[in-house]
Amino acid sequence: MATIIGYHRDIMRDDAEREQARLDVLHALDLLDIVHDENFDQITRLAAFCFDMPVVLISLVDRDRQKFMSRVGTDLTGTAREVSICAHAIQQRGLFEVADLTTDTRFSSNPLVIDSPGIQFYAGAPLVTDSGHAIGTLCLIDFRPRSLTDIERTHLLSLAQMVMTQVALRQVVGHRDAVSGLPNRQQFVRHLQALPTLYRGEDRLLVLIEVMDLARAIDMGQALSIKAVETLIYEVGVNVSKHLAGVATLYHVGTSRYAFVMANDRTTDHHAFLTELIAVASRTLVIESVPLQPDVHLGLVELRLEDGGLGDALRQAMSAVTASLKEHRPWTWYDADRDARFRRNFRLAVDMPRALAEHQLYLVYQPRVDLTSGRVTAVEALLRWAHPRLGEVGPAEFIPVVERTALMQPLTLWVVDAALAQLARWSSTCPDLRVSVNLSARDFDGDALPDALRDACARHGIAPDRLEVEVTEGEWLYRNASVARQLADMVADGVNLAIDDFGTGYSNFGYLSDIPASIVKLDQSLVRHLPDIPRDQHITRAILDLARDLGYRTVAEGVEDARTLRLLQDWQCDEAQGYYLSRPIPASDIDAFVREYRGG
Repeated sequence: MATIIGYHRDIMRDDAEREQARLDVLHALDLLDIVHDENFDQITRLAAFCFDMPVVLISLVDRDRQKFMSRVGTDLTGTAREVSICAHAIQQRGLFEVADLTTDTRFSSNPLVIDSPGIQFYAGAPLVTDSGHAIGTLCLIDFRPRSLTDIERTHLLSLAQMVMTQVALRQVVGHRDAVSGLPNRQQFVRHLQALPTLYRGEDRLLVLIEVMDLARAIDMGQALSIKAVETLIYEVGVNVSKHLAGVATLYHVGTSRYAFVMANDRTTDHHAFLTELIAVASRTLVIESVPLQPDVHLGLVELRLEDGGLGDALRQAMSAVTASLKEHRPWTWYDADRDARFRRNFRLAVDMPRALAEHQLYLVYQPRVDLTSGRVTAVEALLRWAHPRLGEVGPAEFIPVVERTALMQPLTLWVVDAALAQLARWSSTCPDLRVSVNLSARDFDGDALPDALRDACARHGIAPDRLEVEVTEGEWLYRNASVARQLADMVADGVNLAIDDFGTGYSNFGYLSDIPASIVKLDQSLVRHLPDIPRDQHITRAILDLARDLGYRTVAEGVEDARTLRLLQDWQCDEAQGYYLSRPIPASDIDAFVREYRGG
């Protein structure tokens, strides 16, 4: 008995899975929202004329309802599935015909038979997709008993095939990707939108497949051809689509991106499934006689099908696959915190033009003290952003974002202009004070920076030698002839050049001879814990000694206590800045600070 019960349970499970696959195909075809389509209406009118039928329908059988995609002879747009005769017809291998519904025990008590409209004859030809799923019928209905001849049955089946030909054409025009022939992104979005209604409360897994990143696609297109790139993407789609047969429908949602949605429950072995999927998608392909292996990455999003839709799911999958590419992982799960950071950064980039236009940006200044005289010799201009919705946003957060846009140069020039304007206002009380501003690698794009600094100094009546620019040392300084030329022009005008964050990463005194710098600023990571780390002491002292011997003026950043300051004084560091000396302060406080500060 247990064996029999288990057998029937397996049959029921298989039936449920087949029905779900059928519904998935139906919704992927995007037919249920059609209100009127002349191509389908022509077929129903033709059928009504040829068979002399009062009612002809193209019926699509959904989970709970049947939808009449085209109709002749009725104002109804559909019925509940429980009274649908077409729901029986789609389960047949061929044409389903009932000469008299009133005498058939399956339908004699059906409300459509015993009540209005009182139908008696039914003949339905199933509409079957290439994948073998019956999505509905082309059906003939009469209000009297009758039967079709063999020729009429053949003609009805032919008309049903015409309906499916129109469905296929509709998919190709605007619904299928031109390269892969698979359903496109618009179809996938519609599929996502329908899921909560069809399977409310269930769980699904969205998988986004990146076949290759943009840089590799460009390289391949240049080395081989655009056709080679398209062929590789197509072949990956073919392999993955075959692999997913019976599991999910594959969609082509971007130039080199595929996506699908599959069942997701506690029994799913994600690691095994994803490992196999990567292996299938990454198979070596021979294209134009060149063996190529796709560099496949996956982005994964777990979906809970609830009210509210899944409008953001594809974007979340894009966030996950981007992380997979950046982190060189085969797949990455969607992370809401990481996504929130990215979206915040994007918001900052979008809001920066308004910040420049609406005076949301302002400068504070951190004094720099000469360790021999104890006088304040310079201030570093530090940018701040009073964002109207996000509050105070620090430069460590928004500068890296802006550096990836075309806004970096306008932002830097705003800082230069504001700092020099303020320096001009200080000139009567602090005539020897210098101001330092930070430059980015992006600021050197276009060769216009020296002229811009020269014009700004002239506009505000500031001698160029009272302006100091800081650049962070890196390979970009030495590999670009334009950067070297612009730096030389600035220094020739009298501007002071400082190498910022020296002592870590790329720092190398051997390269400094290629840069006309006169100031070296020690990285605060060396200075901050200097009294407690002997290794940092040795490095710092060696840098200070060598810099002094080579004629550089030295500045230590990150001085936060008296012990650090004393060590730097003992080692003859020229200047220092840091919280122990002063935090960044408003421009209005600089005059008083310069007058009152006496080295401690």
